Amino acid sequence: MIDGDQSPKAQSTARRIQEIFKQSWLDGLILEAAEERFINAPFGTLNDFNRSEASWLIERMAVLAWALGVAELPNYYTKVDPYSVSQSLGIFGNDHSQRIAKATIRGTDEITMRGQLYHVLAWRLSEFRGDRKTIDLKAKLTAEDSPHLIVDGIYFIDNDLAVNERALGALSDVAFDQAAALVHYRYKEFRWLFGYEREESTISALN
Repeated sequence: MIDGDQSPKAQSTARRIQEIFKQSWLDGLILEAAEERFINAPFGTLNDFNRSEASWLIERMAVLAWALGVAELPNYYTKVDPYSVSQSLGIFGNDHSQRIAKATIRGTDEITMRGQLYHVLAWRLSEFRGDRKTIDLKAKLTAEDSPHLIVDGIYFIDNDLAVNERALGALSDVAFDQAAALVHYRYKEFRWLFGYEREESTISALN
C-alpha cells in the first residue's frame, strides 16, 4: 500500500486511482464497501485495517485479468505481483479501455473449472479452520458420484489439501490466514464473474 507514503510519486499514484474509477469505461461497475473506502479515502487517511483490506483487492483484479486472458493466475497460495496485474490491465496507462476491448476472454469451461477449484479450496480451508481435522480430499473429489472431479491445480499431502508443500495442520496461524484470505478474495471475484451478488459469501459444502 502506498497510502501515507510522503513521496510525490505515491501521492500522484493515489490521485490517479481516483481518476481511473471516474472514467467512462467503468460505468456500471458495482463496487463493494471495501473498494469504495479505498478509492474515495483522502490520501493518508486509511487506518491499518483499511490498508490491509485494500491490499487484498489486487487478488480480485488478478482474477479479472486472468479471465480476460491478459495475465496468468499463480497457484492458490502465492500472491500476485501488483505491478504486473496493473500493467496487464493497463490501469496506469492511457490505453486501458483499448486493452479491455481487445482482450480475448477465456472459454466458459476454463473459467468455470477454475471457479470450481476456488470453491473447493474455500470450502476446505473453512472446514479445517472450524474443526482442525484432516480428510481424504482427493478421494472426495474423484469419487464417481462427485460432481466436482477437480484435482488439477490442487496440491496434496496424505490426500488432503496442502499449502506451499505443507499440510494444513503444519501451517502457522499467519500462513494459514494468508492462504485463506488469498483464496477468499479470488473466489469472491469468480462468484462475481458467474453473476452472483458481490456481497454474497455463502459457501456450500461438498455434496
